[in-house]
Amino acid sequence: MSLDASQCRMARAALDLGVRELAKIADVSPNTVARLERGEALHARTQAFIRGALEAEGVVFIDRDAYSLAGGSGVRKGDGPRSHYADLFERLWSIPDLRRTPDEALAALVDLFAFYIDIIQAELREPDAWERLDLNFALNGLANNNPYLAFSGLRRGITPPDNQSADYPISPEDLALAETMDLAYFRRALAQVRARAQNPLTTAGRRTTAVPAPPPGSSEA
Repeated sequence: MSLDASQCRMARAALDLGVRELAKIADVSPNTVARLERGEALHARTQAFIRGALEAEGVVFIDRDAYSLAGGSGVRKGDGPRSHYADLFERLWSIPDLRRTPDEALAALVDLFAFYIDIIQAELREPDAWERLDLNFALNGLANNNPYLAFSGLRRGITPPDNQSADYPISPEDLALAETMDLAYFRRALAQVRARAQNPLTTAGRRTTAVPAPPPGSSEA
Protein backbone atom coordinates (compact mmCIF):
# COMPACT_ATOMS: atom_id res chain seq x y z
CA MET A 1 0.00 0.00 0.00
CA SER A 2 1.35 3.39 -0.98
CA LEU A 3 1.41 6.65 0.96
CA ASP A 4 1.58 10.01 -0.80
CA ALA A 5 2.81 13.34 0.53
CA SER A 6 -0.61 14.88 1.15
CA GLN A 7 -1.90 11.77 2.95
CA CYS A 8 1.10 11.80 5.27
CA ARG A 9 0.63 15.48 6.10
CA MET A 10 -3.12 15.01 6.68
CA ALA A 11 -2.52 11.97 8.88
CA ARG A 12 0.01 13.86 11.00
CA ALA A 13 -2.43 16.74 11.37
CA ALA A 14 -5.24 14.38 12.40
CA LEU A 15 -3.01 12.84 15.06
CA ASP A 16 -1.41 16.19 16.03
CA LEU A 17 2.07 14.81 15.35
CA GLY A 18 5.16 16.71 14.30
CA VAL A 19 7.67 15.36 11.80
CA ARG A 20 10.07 14.28 14.53
CA GLU A 21 7.27 12.65 16.54
CA LEU A 22 6.16 10.60 13.54
CA ALA A 23 9.76 9.67 12.79
CA LYS A 24 10.19 8.38 16.33
CA ILE A 25 6.97 6.35 16.20
CA ALA A 26 7.82 4.85 12.80
CA ASP A 27 11.49 4.31 13.68
CA VAL A 28 12.73 6.26 10.67
CA SER A 29 14.76 9.45 10.43
CA PRO A 30 13.01 12.86 10.37
CA ASN A 31 14.64 13.40 6.98
CA THR A 32 12.83 10.32 5.63
CA VAL A 33 9.47 11.78 6.69
CA ALA A 34 10.42 15.17 5.23
CA ARG A 35 11.42 13.56 1.93
CA LEU A 36 8.09 11.73 1.78
CA GLU A 37 6.15 14.93 2.41
CA ARG A 38 8.15 16.75 -0.27
CA GLY A 39 6.94 14.16 -2.74
CA GLU A 40 10.31 12.49 -3.24
CA ALA A 41 10.36 8.82 -4.24
CA LEU A 42 10.86 6.42 -1.34
CA HIS A 43 11.22 2.66 -1.26
CA ALA A 44 7.76 1.00 -1.29
CA ARG A 45 8.53 -0.78 2.00
CA THR A 46 9.39 2.53 3.65
CA GLN A 47 6.06 4.03 2.58
CA ALA A 48 4.22 0.95 3.89
CA PHE A 49 6.16 1.13 7.15
CA ILE A 50 5.27 4.77 7.83
CA ARG A 51 1.68 4.16 6.77
CA GLY A 52 1.44 1.23 9.16
CA ALA A 53 2.69 3.36 12.05
CA LEU A 54 0.06 6.00 11.34
CA GLU A 55 -2.67 3.35 11.04
CA ALA A 56 -1.61 1.84 14.36
CA GLU A 57 -1.99 5.32 15.88
CA GLY A 58 -5.61 5.47 14.72
CA VAL A 59 -5.99 6.85 11.20
CA VAL A 60 -7.62 5.14 8.20
CA PHE A 61 -6.34 5.94 4.72
CA ILE A 62 -8.72 6.54 1.84
CA ASP A 63 -6.88 5.53 -1.32
CA ARG A 64 -7.54 7.20 -4.62
CA ASP A 65 -10.86 6.07 -6.18
CA ALA A 66 -11.64 3.94 -3.12
CA TYR A 67 -14.10 5.51 -0.65
CA SER A 68 -14.10 9.05 -1.99
CA LEU A 69 -16.91 9.76 -4.48
CA ALA A 70 -14.81 12.57 -5.90
CA GLY A 71 -11.98 10.16 -6.57
CA GLY A 72 -9.39 11.83 -4.34
CA SER A 73 -7.26 10.34 -1.58
CA GLY A 74 -7.46 11.27 2.08
CA VAL A 75 -7.48 10.11 5.70
CA ARG A 76 -9.89 9.86 8.60
CA LYS A 77 -9.72 8.76 12.20
CA GLY A 78 -11.52 5.66 13.41
CA ASP A 79 -11.93 2.01 12.52
CA GLY A 80 -11.51 0.67 9.01
CA PRO A 81 -9.28 -1.39 6.73
CA ARG A 82 -5.57 -1.15 7.41
CA SER A 83 -2.29 -2.74 6.37
CA HIS A 84 -0.36 -5.60 7.91
CA TYR A 85 2.25 -3.06 9.04
CA ALA A 86 -0.29 -1.53 11.42
CA ASP A 87 -0.66 -4.94 13.08
CA LEU A 88 3.13 -5.28 13.07
CA PHE A 89 3.52 -2.03 15.01
CA GLU A 90 0.84 -3.00 17.52
CA ARG A 91 2.56 -6.34 18.12
CA LEU A 92 5.93 -4.62 18.46
CA TRP A 93 4.57 -2.06 20.93
CA SER A 94 2.91 -4.78 23.05
CA ILE A 95 5.98 -7.00 23.58
CA PRO A 96 6.04 -7.94 27.30
CA ASP A 97 8.75 -6.48 29.54
CA LEU A 98 12.07 -8.07 28.53
CA ARG A 99 13.47 -8.05 32.06
CA ARG A 100 10.45 -8.86 34.21
CA THR A 101 8.81 -11.45 31.95
CA PRO A 102 11.54 -12.82 29.64
CA ASP A 103 9.71 -16.06 28.80
CA GLU A 104 6.57 -14.21 27.73
CA ALA A 105 8.70 -11.71 25.80
CA LEU A 106 10.52 -14.50 23.94
CA ALA A 107 7.23 -16.15 22.98
CA ALA A 108 5.87 -12.84 21.71
CA LEU A 109 9.08 -12.18 19.75
CA VAL A 110 8.84 -15.59 18.08
CA ASP A 111 5.27 -14.78 17.01
CA LEU A 112 6.33 -11.31 15.82
CA PHE A 113 9.20 -12.81 13.82
CA ALA A 114 6.82 -15.27 12.12
CA PHE A 115 4.34 -12.47 11.40
CA TYR A 116 7.03 -10.36 9.73
CA ILE A 117 8.17 -13.31 7.63
CA ASP A 118 4.55 -13.66 6.46
CA ILE A 119 4.53 -9.96 5.50
CA ILE A 120 7.69 -10.41 3.43
CA GLN A 121 6.15 -13.40 1.65
CA ALA A 122 2.92 -11.48 1.01
CA GLU A 123 5.02 -8.76 -0.65
CA LEU A 124 6.38 -11.42 -3.04
CA ARG A 125 10.00 -10.67 -2.22
CA GLU A 126 13.02 -12.02 -0.39
CA PRO A 127 14.63 -10.11 2.51
CA ASP A 128 17.35 -7.64 1.51
CA ALA A 129 20.96 -8.18 2.64
CA TRP A 130 20.82 -6.12 5.85
CA GLU A 131 17.38 -7.50 6.64
CA ARG A 132 18.78 -11.04 6.44
CA LEU A 133 21.76 -10.30 8.67
CA ASP A 134 19.67 -8.57 11.32
CA LEU A 135 16.93 -11.20 11.28
CA ASN A 136 19.62 -13.85 11.67
CA PHE A 137 20.96 -11.93 14.68
CA ALA A 138 17.43 -12.01 16.12
CA LEU A 139 17.20 -15.76 15.53
CA ASN A 140 20.37 -16.30 17.52
CA GLY A 141 18.88 -14.29 20.37
CA LEU A 142 15.77 -16.47 20.29
CA ALA A 143 17.80 -19.68 20.08
CA ASN A 144 19.84 -18.64 23.12
CA ASN A 145 16.82 -17.43 25.13
CA ASN A 146 18.09 -13.85 25.08
CA PRO A 147 15.13 -11.50 24.58
CA TYR A 148 17.36 -8.41 24.44
CA LEU A 149 19.37 -9.67 21.45
CA ALA A 150 16.23 -11.01 19.80
CA PHE A 151 14.38 -7.70 20.18
CA SER A 152 17.37 -5.67 19.01
CA GLY A 153 17.91 -7.78 15.90
CA LEU A 154 14.24 -7.93 15.01
CA ARG A 155 13.75 -4.19 15.47
CA ARG A 156 16.71 -3.51 13.16
CA GLY A 157 15.56 -6.15 10.69
CA ILE A 158 12.14 -4.59 10.13
CA THR A 159 13.61 -1.09 9.73
CA PRO A 160 12.86 0.04 6.15
CA PRO A 161 15.73 0.65 3.70
CA ASP A 162 15.33 4.44 3.49
CA ASN A 163 16.36 4.60 7.12
CA GLN A 164 19.73 3.08 6.15
CA SER A 165 22.25 4.65 3.80
CA ALA A 166 22.47 2.99 0.40
CA ASP A 167 26.21 3.50 0.68
CA TYR A 168 26.50 1.78 4.07
CA PRO A 169 29.43 -0.61 3.62
CA ILE A 170 28.84 -4.34 3.60
CA SER A 171 31.79 -6.70 3.41
CA PRO A 172 31.99 -9.49 0.82
CA GLU A 173 31.87 -11.99 3.69
CA ASP A 174 28.68 -10.48 5.09
CA LEU A 175 27.12 -10.38 1.64
CA ALA A 176 28.03 -14.01 0.98
CA LEU A 177 26.45 -15.04 4.30
CA ALA A 178 23.31 -13.02 3.58
CA GLU A 179 22.87 -14.76 0.24
CA THR A 180 22.50 -18.11 2.03
CA MET A 181 19.51 -16.90 4.07
CA ASP A 182 16.22 -16.81 2.18
CA LEU A 183 12.65 -17.03 3.48
CA ALA A 184 12.81 -20.83 3.55
CA TYR A 185 15.92 -20.64 5.74
CA PHE A 186 14.21 -18.36 8.25
CA ARG A 187 11.11 -20.54 8.40
CA ARG A 188 13.21 -23.66 9.07
CA ALA A 189 15.27 -21.90 11.74
CA LEU A 190 12.18 -20.46 13.41
CA ALA A 191 10.62 -23.93 13.47
CA GLN A 192 13.76 -25.18 15.27
CA VAL A 193 13.45 -22.40 17.84
CA ARG A 194 9.80 -23.28 18.46
CA ALA A 195 10.61 -26.99 18.75
CA ARG A 196 13.27 -26.27 21.39
CA ALA A 197 10.84 -24.05 23.30
CA GLN A 198 8.35 -26.91 23.41
CA ASN A 199 11.04 -29.32 24.66
CA PRO A 200 13.02 -27.28 27.22
CA LEU A 201 14.78 -30.35 28.64
CA THR A 202 16.80 -30.67 25.45
CA THR A 203 18.43 -27.30 26.06
CA ALA A 204 18.25 -26.88 29.84
CA GLY A 205 21.41 -25.60 31.43
CA ARG A 206 23.27 -24.83 28.24
CA ARG A 207 23.32 -22.24 25.50
CA THR A 208 22.35 -23.30 22.01
CA THR A 209 22.85 -21.83 18.60
CA ALA A 210 20.23 -22.92 16.08
CA VAL A 211 21.51 -20.77 13.25
CA PRO A 212 24.90 -19.43 12.14
CA ALA A 213 26.19 -16.62 14.32
CA PRO A 214 26.00 -13.26 12.52
CA PRO A 215 29.27 -11.62 11.49
CA PRO A 216 30.34 -8.38 13.15
CA GLY A 217 29.09 -5.19 11.60
CA SER A 218 25.38 -5.91 11.17
CA SER A 219 23.37 -2.77 10.43
CA GLU A 220 22.00 -0.37 13.01
CA ALA A 221 18.54 1.13 12.82
